Amino acid sequence: MKDLEQNDYIKIIASLLAIVLIILVLKVVKVNFIKPKHDSKNFSTEENIITNKSGDVSVAIAGNVLLSSKLQTTYNSSGLSGVISDDLQKKISSSDIAIMNQTFSSVDNTAGEYHVSSTALSILNDMGFNMVSLSNNYFRQFGAENAINSIYMLKNHNIKAAGAGTNQINAAAPAVYTYNNKSIGLMSVTITDTNDTSDGFAINSNGHVREQMGIYGESDIDRICDRIYDAKNNCDFLIVNVNWNTSGAAPSKESKSAAKSFIKSGADMITGCSNSFEGIEYYKGCPILYGTGNFLHTAPQSKTAVVKLNISRKNKVSIKLIPCISDAYYIREMTSTEKKAFYSDVTGLSKNIKITKKGEVQQS
Repeated sequence: MKDLEQNDYIKIIASLLAIVLIILVLKVVKVNFIKPKHDSKNFSTEENIITNKSGDVSVAIAGNVLLSSKLQTTYNSSGLSGVISDDLQKKISSSDIAIMNQTFSSVDNTAGEYHVSSTALSILNDMGFNMVSLSNNYFRQFGAENAINSIYMLKNHNIKAAGAGTNQINAAAPAVYTYNNKSIGLMSVTITDTNDTSDGFAINSNGHVREQMGIYGESDIDRICDRIYDAKNNCDFLIVNVNWNTSGAAPSKESKSAAKSFIKSGADMITGCSNSFEGIEYYKGCPILYGTGNFLHTAPQSKTAVVKLNISRKNKVSIKLIPCISDAYYIREMTSTEKKAFYSDVTGLSKNIKITKKGEVQQS
């Protein structure tokens, strides 16, 4: 009888151990299936994970957006059609991901042309934008506190931000948006002058140097390349938006060299922060758009374009331009005649590309 009881106890213990083992196996399987593909203790970026039947990801990239009290007044009285044409808005909102450069701060109880209340961010939602680049001269001048407040307000509107943070590590980290199991990363950086010691740049604490909030700025190209290498390990397709910090429309020799170094380090595409739409070229099969221009801004009659990307499962990217005219807080798609002239101008600024009548950018 005692032997039987002992055997029963052994069976019970063995059963319990088997149950525990099954639970542990299920947990491991669950982690492997749910955990994002890339992970790094240096990054605290959150991911929106969305899927549909198509394996491709469409991305719309616009230039500088300056929300102001004037634009907000127009929006409140006329709705979205008062600031953007219906056909253009649909082409942006139909994209899986839409990115723009933010050149304003969103801080409540702060007046000024470059400051708007947090409620104005609903304009970005209505247009379809869900990611923004913050590392630019405009955003820097608002000060670190306003910059961080803007990031929190963007998050409250489900808009991911890259290029600013509580320190340089956070500011350099990519914003990541996952669609169709493909993670699209956005990194934003300003190339600074070596002697630039002005406020507004994020700093890591180091010895006697205090941690500082601000935008991501760097003068050392090699260090930016290291950040890009790390960022690429956290996403499948990496877009690096660069404020070249140079005057003039044509990209400098230094800017071109830096763009190619960034691609060698892992960037899949380079876009530039500029006031005018600049040239395009390919390097190692990766597109470089040196400047995307002003999208919604105070400038009169700015010629620009929304850049539409289609990223395949194998990371092949195709580009189509949607030429636009931005005129004092209203933007519309160009007419056929205007588009033809725009394509000619962009081709003249570019290297080894051709643009079809439909706006498709091809390597030549």
